[in-house]
Amino acid sequence: MIKALFLLFLLTTTLQAEAPAWNAATRDAWWAEHGDPSTWRKAALSQMAELIVSYQPTVEGELSPQLTSWFNHVRWISLLSPDQFAESGLTVSEFRALGENELLSKTFLNERRSEDKVVEAVKILGQIYRSSPQDLTAYPVLAVAYALVFDQPFPDDWPHHQVKRETWEAKSGSAAERFAYYVELDKNKKLDFSPAALSFTELKFLVDTLVSREELTWASENVRTSLGSFDRVFGSINYDMSRLLGRRYDWPEGIPYTLAEIQQRGGICVDQAYFGATVGKARGIPTLYFSGQGADGGHAWYGYLKRNRTWDLDVGRYESQNYPVGEARDPQTWGQLNDEQLKNFTERVSQNPRYPAAEMLLFWATANKTQPFYKPSIDQVLSMAPGWLVVWRAQAEWMKSTQQPLDVQKEFYRQWSSQFSKLPDARVEGQARLLEVLKEAGDTVAAAQVQTDVVRQNRRKRFDLGIGAGMEPIFELLDKQDWKGAETEFKKLVRQFDSQGGGNLFYGVVRPFVSICLEEKQETLARESLLFASKKMKLQPDSILSMEFEKLSEKIGDKKTSPVGREM
Repeated sequence: MIKALFLLFLLTTTLQAEAPAWNAATRDAWWAEHGDPSTWRKAALSQMAELIVSYQPTVEGELSPQLTSWFNHVRWISLLSPDQFAESGLTVSEFRALGENELLSKTFLNERRSEDKVVEAVKILGQIYRSSPQDLTAYPVLAVAYALVFDQPFPDDWPHHQVKRETWEAKSGSAAERFAYYVELDKNKKLDFSPAALSFTELKFLVDTLVSREELTWASENVRTSLGSFDRVFGSINYDMSRLLGRRYDWPEGIPYTLAEIQQRGGICVDQAYFGATVGKARGIPTLYFSGQGADGGHAWYGYLKRNRTWDLDVGRYESQNYPVGEARDPQTWGQLNDEQLKNFTERVSQNPRYPAAEMLLFWATANKTQPFYKPSIDQVLSMAPGWLVVWRAQAEWMKSTQQPLDVQKEFYRQWSSQFSKLPDARVEGQARLLEVLKEAGDTVAAAQVQTDVVRQNRRKRFDLGIGAGMEPIFELLDKQDWKGAETEFKKLVRQFDSQGGGNLFYGVVRPFVSICLEEKQETLARESLLFASKKMKLQPDSILSMEFEKLSEKIGDKKTSPVGREM
């Protein structure tokens, strides 16, 4: 018994020890001992073992500055395997110099995602460092933005799907050249925002373009609308109605897709949005290109960062068309990002004064998932930043991996849905997870109620989510070939959203339902369903959506269902 108590005393004393000192001397000593990259992984494991033993949270539940500094060092030297380090082309001194730029390394480590190509990103940092080390010191976050956006090719349909892909990369120049271009503009006071003053999230929506330096220069010299009235740029491009009526949605072949041509010739909404977003980037204004579905079909607009560092995400977004959400791309991963998600993070999560400490604690916990302090750390992060969706996902992952009781999971997902009651995307994600648990538990009544709640709660502002949830049981009935049941649910869903649903209702419900019916030789059901939807949705003549209905009716081969034929 005495021996056990003595061992417990020694263990407790060890756990309460301070993290090793971190200063210039210990840092230099570490590098003097570990000049060979092949030793870094082993050294990192050893150092992490020390840090785990010495870990004690502060009174506020955060990491101590000493542990944070050592942990960041460990994360930096763990970035690359020896083979990856050789592939990066960096020397040890270059890699060390990048790591010792605290803002650069911290931003890179905190912002990188699993989709990032880390070797390519580090290569870009090395290229910028070699070409302009002093500028990299002055603009470290801009360098990281270029590294994490240009580490992989832009999508084939960049800048949007209604212009044929040009040799954008050949014209664009390297990331290092583009970095130098923006630095030069900033030094000459030619940008509306200094890149040195912007966050990583803001900067990635500045650097995400492949247009040439000449295009950017043209924009900055020829479009002089002030930042205070930057929303006027969208309407400065004349709308080409002849292209819409002629169903010529793509940019004309043989004509260069340049800002000057768009300004001279005019264009449709995709061109207006692209023009505004690109002009903004040329001026040092972070911008996003948005698209969405409204009452008359698809539309495009742009958003930009205002002088007060808040976002206007509705430039050219026609209020009368009732677009439930604007979809953009996150240029770091090229995954989908909507305006609601961006606003939540930039105006709620990242503005939380405890967010930086919560972020670091989350990284520490995630690196130590097998440690007993993992779950308490995640709980602490959640209390520090309850509006951060990433933490709720981490909690969900822990519950699944540890096979928590279904009742515990149910309560957790109900809390999730309640926390995000005013953020429909996040709320619906929690409800979808709850639905899975309820189905697993065999609670069909509660599952049906959740399904109904999702549709009901999203009938107005975020009806795209309601439509998506409502279509799921219809797909299940179609899979069972329960045609009568599917027809009943289809009509019910169309009635619920009728004239409001617009493009979301057509592309999410009508077209897939009719197409499946045709594939399964249910021509009569396809014809009657399309006719029913065309009556309920009150289509405007010559709108994109009415033309889409006409195309689908032609596929059926019956002009009676065509809204253009007025035989509804």
